[in-house]
Amino acid sequence: MRRNNFKLAVSFLAAATIAITAGTIAVVVTRQQDNTNVNQNFNAELSRYENLLKRESMAKILDSAEYSNIKDAYAQKLMDIKAKSKETKPDYLFLQAELKKENATFEALLREKLEIEKEAIKKLQDNSLVLKPYKDTIKNLLEKESEPQEDNLEEVVDYLSDFVNVGNYTVESINDSYLSYINSAEAYLKAMKSNSSLANIKAELTKKIADAKTFTRLNVADKYLALENTLNEAKKQNDAAVVESNNN
Repeated sequence: MRRNNFKLAVSFLAAATIAITAGTIAVVVTRQQDNTNVNQNFNAELSRYENLLKRESMAKILDSAEYSNIKDAYAQKLMDIKAKSKETKPDYLFLQAELKKENATFEALLREKLEIEKEAIKKLQDNSLVLKPYKDTIKNLLEKESEPQEDNLEEVVDYLSDFVNVGNYTVESINDSYLSYINSAEAYLKAMKSNSSLANIKAELTKKIADAKTFTRLNVADKYLALENTLNEAKKQNDAAVVESNNN
């Protein structure tokens, strides 16, 4: 009887040992799979953020002087996080959280600048509407002058037309056109000896362009729309990736 009980106890002990060992192996395998999934999710997210910086629509904006500091700081953060992921036994969950935090900060900074630029564009476009009457005034002056004394009088109208469409020009082209306009206007004034109407136009334009120069960029409406679309697309991709990750 005792032998039977002993054998039974040994059998139970062996079965329990096997069960514990199998359970331990299962836990280890599960943990390894979890670590692999977390690792893959981290690498996928890091790649998305790195590729975002390389996009053409993003690069056109981020390579400019106003944004290079933001871009460089963000790129450095990504490099630091990537370096930490190469260390022994990295905490991928922590690093993934760091990625999300840095990306959110980067996006917030860009969107903040985006709103500033939009306001600048709106103000400049409002200014261009104010300039339209001056274009008409110059046309009237030219029509009254039967024999213009300077060949570049028509150019004055053309240059002023540029300002009416100010939203379509870069800072450089606006400045070049403005300087050309001033030169033409001065030549006209000198030829006419006196023309208070055109002088007033010149003074008003000088003030408007001085206001315009306080903004760093003019021809940005399309570019910033592309940037905003890129940011929104990136956010959708990230949200979809998070959902997919949670489902896995």
